[in-house]
Amino acid sequence: MTDGYIARIATSTRVVPAGVVAVGLAAVALVWLSFAGETTRERERIRQDALVRLDNAARTMESHIGRTLAGVNGTALFLRHVWVHDRDRFAEAVDSVQRDGIPGPSVAVTVMDAEGWARFSTLAPVEPPVNFADRPHVRFHMEGDDDILYVSVPVMGRFAKRTMIQMTRRIEAPHGGYGGTVVLAISPAELVRDVPHIGLGPNGAVAVAGLDRVVRARAPEEQGGQTVVGRTLPADRPFFTQEVGTFEAVGSVDGQTRLFAYRRIPHYPLVVVASETVADLHAATDRVIRPRLVHLSIMSAAILVFALTVAALTAILARLHRQLHDVRRRSDLILEAVGEGICGVDVAGKVVFANQAARRMLGWGDGEGVGLDLHELSHHHHGDGREYPEAECPIRLTATDGTARSIGGEVYWRRDGGSFPVEYTCTPIVEHGEVIGVVNVFRDVTDQQHSAEAVRAAMEDLSRSNAELAEFAYVASHDLREPLRMISSYLALIAKRLGGNADPDLAEFLGFAVDGAKRMDALIIDLLDYSRIGRGDAPHQPVALEMALAEALRDLDVAIADAGATVAVPADDPVVAGNPNELRRLFQNLIGNAVKYRHPDRPPRIRVEWRRQARAWLVVVTDNGIGIPADQRERVFGIFQRLAGRTTCEGTGIGLAVCRKVVERHGGRIWIEDAEGGGCRFCFTLPAE
Repeated sequence: MTDGYIARIATSTRVVPAGVVAVGLAAVALVWLSFAGETTRERERIRQDALVRLDNAARTMESHIGRTLAGVNGTALFLRHVWVHDRDRFAEAVDSVQRDGIPGPSVAVTVMDAEGWARFSTLAPVEPPVNFADRPHVRFHMEGDDDILYVSVPVMGRFAKRTMIQMTRRIEAPHGGYGGTVVLAISPAELVRDVPHIGLGPNGAVAVAGLDRVVRARAPEEQGGQTVVGRTLPADRPFFTQEVGTFEAVGSVDGQTRLFAYRRIPHYPLVVVASETVADLHAATDRVIRPRLVHLSIMSAAILVFALTVAALTAILARLHRQLHDVRRRSDLILEAVGEGICGVDVAGKVVFANQAARRMLGWGDGEGVGLDLHELSHHHHGDGREYPEAECPIRLTATDGTARSIGGEVYWRRDGGSFPVEYTCTPIVEHGEVIGVVNVFRDVTDQQHSAEAVRAAMEDLSRSNAELAEFAYVASHDLREPLRMISSYLALIAKRLGGNADPDLAEFLGFAVDGAKRMDALIIDLLDYSRIGRGDAPHQPVALEMALAEALRDLDVAIADAGATVAVPADDPVVAGNPNELRRLFQNLIGNAVKYRHPDRPPRIRVEWRRQARAWLVVVTDNGIGIPADQRERVFGIFQRLAGRTTCEGTGIGLAVCRKVVERHGGRIWIEDAEGGGCRFCFTLPAE
């Protein structure tokens, strides 16, 4: 990668996070603008609904009061007729009216003569006589000729001793002229008794007012501790000049801004007015908007947290990208420094990469050969000129069956048509259990065929190359931990910065990332341990197996106790030639696996045995655990191979690969057999002293 590419990455570290934050802020602004518009529309909708509701209430009450007044008028006419033509039955007629008529038993009936003296009353005796000639509802008929139902302002009744509305009809004298007044008195509450059933707001009200501006009735009767019935309303109210309509104004009683709807009662100088406070409408709007406001606040916070988190992660990823570039560059330098030719091919045999040594030996220029078939380019014939069938090519066989191969006695062909003898290895590249390619490591062994000195030199070169390869594996694994530590540190800083305010999904994602980093670190550590086997150790020496086993058991003491396991060991103490640390690790891995993969229905029982076989010792570690299927027993010795999932048992899948490597370094072999009653027998051989 060029310096310009690195500069672009460095720029993205600054630009991309700022862009992400800007997009997050823009998204929050758009959300709040949308919410403001929605709130305005919601307020207007609730206002329109309130106007419709108030108009319906006014219409309902206008109909109800109109029916009530019509009933009162009919009753007054009926009683007037009985008073004039059949006065002896008047009391009976009044009883029937109070029992069956409109408005019902709450009506009070009084009859005055032409001079205003009470001649009949359902409220009190008329002796001594009481005169009502001074009352407006009596004077209306005394002084005028209109034969209509008169609805008075609320007055304190002289008989009832409470505020009543007097509804009167004129009585004609037998020879013409004013002969008296029939009075039907009702409570103001009677006119508006159905208001609780028409669904107004908490501070809603319905009032009945005359065109004289005096309130006849109101529900509720009081507002803010003040009696409204009998109050005179402002003259500027539109319902005194118009028959139907709505408007917004400040209430004359409570001083609150209200919405009003009104309707004139046909045939009577009365108007019904329904109202609700604007504050109640705003409260209704708030009840609808408040949950959305909470959700919007949470959403905005989540967007900002997400944007900041993405910005932080983007910056971290950009830094990790640079670090990964550095790792790759070092890896490329190591590959180029290796003396052996290294070619990578895909499953179709096409060259994916070739290091400098490979290109030099094969006579290729820089970049030449990539994408072409390696067999057709450099492995098409045997050294004696016979054609080499591609189906028999070890590289293609390894790509097919996933088996590593080491080949000698063959030749590779250069670009100029010349050949040279090689020894090479084919190692499969496995991902998720599937072969995705092959690494072909080869060396020119021409000098081995010329002289013993050349052979000896080639062997030294081979040994050095193997050491370099091992060092490469060690250095590569060690260097990989550095960017991984950086990832873990920044993830920890992000988690600490977010604290308890993290979105549950984000907290879960961070947990996954931290867990993955920890598992990767464990894999690298195990790889380092694996690569250290046989590196820099002293020559084999006499080792007492009983001592190596005892040290391994001491290391596993806590795990054995926690699992309730028992370990049986033999009494004799054979001596083998080997490395004491590696043999201790061998026992520790095998017994640790027996404890870890124990059967859930029985406590672990582990038995160690050994016996002499000619020039070697056969060692057997038997357990009663979950066992290993026969078709998996070879695979479990591979690196990173696990039968149980990570959620069932911890581990990286390297332990048995370490065991095989230790045994094979000691010149032995290791295999697995069935144990009687369930479990496994791990058998391996070690050379006797």
